[in-house]
Amino acid sequence: MSGVIQRMKKSSMPIRLLMEAKRCTIALETKRGDIYRGRCVDIQESLNVSLSAVTLTKRNGTCLELDEVYLRGSQIRFFVLPDQLRIRFEQELTKVLDAYNAKEIRGGKGR
Repeated sequence: MSGVIQRMKKSSMPIRLLMEAKRCTIALETKRGDIYRGRCVDIQESLNVSLSAVTLTKRNGTCLELDEVYLRGSQIRFFVLPDQLRIRFEQELTKVLDAYNAKEIRGGKGR
């Protein structure tokens, strides 16, 4: 497997995958260290997230129950997505890589 393909497999998941996380329960951590876990209502391309039925665990360990939360994408450190989305992403990546390898693209001048 070439270096480019290995980097593709190890790279972060694209925004399109995050868009598929709507209506799933996700967790995310903010730059301040707070952890939000709830049902994803909406994710925008700028990674702004709207969650409902949220459990907030603050950095000091206290927990709060919130109805709705809107988080700005620039304040989010990372997302934790359900395994089913990760598996689907890996299957799609495998299909793309198989199609890429099947084409046997060769370098050259195109003559």
